[in-house]
Amino acid sequence: MTEAQRVMLMIDLPAKNGRPARPSLFTQAATIQGWKKSDRTLRLKVFSLAVTFGEFSDQLEFRDALENYDLIRSHPPANVQFRHLESATELNHTTDVDAVKTALLMLADNLNAAREQGKPEFGAARRWREVIADHQKCLALFPLHQPMGMAGAEAFIQTLINYKFNYGKVGKITLEDLDERPGFGPNKKTGKMEEKPSQVEQLLWTVNARLNGKTGFRAKAGFSMHDMYLSAGLPCSCKICFLSNQRSLMAGFAEGNSLVMERPNAPQLKPAGSINPDLGAEGLSEEETPF
Repeated sequence: MTEAQRVMLMIDLPAKNGRPARPSLFTQAATIQGWKKSDRTLRLKVFSLAVTFGEFSDQLEFRDALENYDLIRSHPPANVQFRHLESATELNHTTDVDAVKTALLMLADNLNAAREQGKPEFGAARRWREVIADHQKCLALFPLHQPMGMAGAEAFIQTLINYKFNYGKVGKITLEDLDERPGFGPNKKTGKMEEKPSQVEQLLWTVNARLNGKTGFRAKAGFSMHDMYLSAGLPCSCKICFLSNQRSLMAGFAEGNSLVMERPNAPQLKPAGSINPDLGAEGLSEEETPF
């Protein structure tokens, strides 16, 4: 689990430099449910139920499971492997975080979270769409002699969608219409039915190949990943930038510790990190995945 994900789930950010205070998702859920937000044992029980079961029909069902936590842990339902978390660090940064996030949103009365309960493909699709959005910002830079801009990048991506999914169809779909669910079809070699990538994932592969492939826009422009990210106004995760971010993070920790020393009653806060989206590796073709 990344530092940014820890902040989102558990760490309250104070108001600073004009930025409003931002309570964590657990704090929001605790406020609605009447829990003590500093109760670490309770928090880990909530996280454990979320990653074990993934889906709850409503808050009442979740609270009932929480009330009977020890019994469910010792005698879980058939075919269920109960995951009791000793620490939030045991959460992985993808499916576990998605499960906890949607559970907390439900407990915080966020109705939009209901559609994601028990549907991990929504979390994956959200990350893929975020990467596609960053790719679009990079595409807008090229070709260097006549940049296509954001409007051109949107049109370029729509052209790819038309080629992959709209060929011969009357009702044309757009990026927002692409299906997040994996498909199923016969393997071309064996004929056996198998799971296929979702439309969103297929588009991501294609866009990444056009941008970062051996003959893609970035290679033709002679740009490094670092050059492209900074030109597009995106965070870079190269070694130099990573070390720079680590130094800034350590400075932030030092500042936070200093504030705590000066104000003994102040909460011990950790600064948020940042998620650097994986924009793909060098030399990918359409058949290769950037992940």
